[in-house]
Amino acid sequence: MKILEMTDKELYELGQKALADKLGTDQVDRFIRQCKPGEGDYSVDRHTLLENDSDIDTIVRRIQERREARKAEERERAVRFAAPQSEIRKMTDIEIFEIGLKVLVDKLGVAGYWRFLQQCQEINRGYPINYIQNKEDAEKEISLYTAGLTLNPKLVESYIKRGNAYVHIGEYDKAIADYTEAIKLKPNYFETYHDRALAYYGKSEVDKAIADFSEVIKRKHDYDIAYYNRGIAFVSKGDYDKAITDYNMAIKLKPDDPNAYHNRGAAYLLKDRIEDAIADFSMAIKLSSTDAEAYYNRGNAYYSKGEVDKAITDLTEVIKLTPNYVNAYCNRGVAYSDKGEYDKAIKNYDEAIKLKPNYAEAYSNRGVSYGNKGEYDKAIKDYSEAIKLKSDYAEAYNNRGTAYFRKGKYDIAIKDFNAAIKLKPNYANAYYNRSNVHYRKGEVDRTIEDLSMVIKLSPDYIEAYNNRGNIYSDQKEYDKAIADFNMAIKIKSDYAEAYNNRGATYGNKGEYDKAIADFNMAIKIKSKYDKAYKNRDIAYGKKGETDSTVGNNIQLELDLATYQMFVVPKAAPSLSSRL
Repeated sequence: MKILEMTDKELYELGQKALADKLGTDQVDRFIRQCKPGEGDYSVDRHTLLENDSDIDTIVRRIQERREARKAEERERAVRFAAPQSEIRKMTDIEIFEIGLKVLVDKLGVAGYWRFLQQCQEINRGYPINYIQNKEDAEKEISLYTAGLTLNPKLVESYIKRGNAYVHIGEYDKAIADYTEAIKLKPNYFETYHDRALAYYGKSEVDKAIADFSEVIKRKHDYDIAYYNRGIAFVSKGDYDKAITDYNMAIKLKPDDPNAYHNRGAAYLLKDRIEDAIADFSMAIKLSSTDAEAYYNRGNAYYSKGEVDKAITDLTEVIKLTPNYVNAYCNRGVAYSDKGEYDKAIKNYDEAIKLKPNYAEAYSNRGVSYGNKGEYDKAIKDYSEAIKLKSDYAEAYNNRGTAYFRKGKYDIAIKDFNAAIKLKPNYANAYYNRSNVHYRKGEVDRTIEDLSMVIKLSPDYIEAYNNRGNIYSDQKEYDKAIADFNMAIKIKSDYAEAYNNRGATYGNKGEYDKAIADFNMAIKIKSKYDKAYKNRDIAYGKKGETDSTVGNNIQLELDLATYQMFVVPKAAPSLSSRL
């Protein structure tokens, strides 16, 4: 194989083998440590010959002396080069370096020798010599490798490196073309499939990225990074089980990788496997105690589990580690809002907006906290700003509609709920909230229509069953009402209001024993439920089993479920990227 057509990795492995054969495996690292970036004055000999303004005879004499000295040095080098490995081990670093250079030139040629030294220097530096930091660097790299490919179109490494430069500036199609050309020249070079997979992922062609990651794994079964990155690609498709399988393999191959635990935890969180997610995030934190993303995601997991204080503790740690972490402020605000600590929530949203003035979700969430404080005008202002920043923000329309509803501005509220539904036709909460407005306006048929749509979209929406049951009961359609209350209770067996309302409906049908049984259950669930006590007293009175002074013509009271006032979006879990 021609040296120029080798990849850097192939050339480096060939050079290492040649060095090991000559120096001994244990001496190769000594050689590599000497491969430092060039520095110093390379014209020392010239200065020595010309020092002190020497005359021509003196210069000639010095040249002849230098020639003799070099011949002696060459003889010494020849002796050193011929020495066995047992003697080489005793030599100085400089002497080993000289022998190594000759080995590389003999094996790789001058061009290959320079490429090998460059890679050694990258190892010592910890980053590539041609490290691309900006667009200008990338364009220089592209020009350099384009020139090389013009001279020799079979330079695999030049295609790969030019592809890398194209990726840096987001020109993924050109990068893919270069990686594809490299693959044609070297079909079994797995790293190029990996590079191309990253380029496909960059342009959101996830299936092609997965196919290339799979090609990498086919060629190198123990390449943990390929499993890891394919897992990220599967997550982006919503295929969490396959992602978890890949992260399992990445962890098996590299058990101390915090990122693999972190991303598997994120996949578990997206599958609502909360305990598994917390365990993985905790392991990631154990392996890397300053991993802000792991604390952030564990905070999200605790929040999902209802452990709000633990969520706040983790999100506070995120902010301590990364003071500009916008989503951490927003999510901590959500947690404080859930605790009823609205002022603390607002301070967190203020900070998020300060860091990211166009953060629509932070405005909407702050509006929620203002709304919960009864400051509806401030809430409406924030929702309006959120909508201005994100015109398709259905949740903000829904929230603003709820604020207008609370202010008694029903027609404006309906307009906002209509807008939310238009943007998000399957938005059950918006239909539910609009049903409450229709109910307040006395529009019974529209109320039932909206509640029926809620149930169709979200069959477990107990409040919708409860409220539709109430309306049917008001219309004396008692059997329909009872069917709805039955469904609400089936979904939520401790739903006190549904028991009370079913009891009221049974009472209005004259089935007082059933009514009393339901009121008793409502009171058992909710011991301070005044309406249930009152209704039970009425039912006993109608049966003639009490001295109650409540008249027999009094209607039993129903409970309308409260509307879904606000929707608070939390920032989603994040993945640790090694792409």
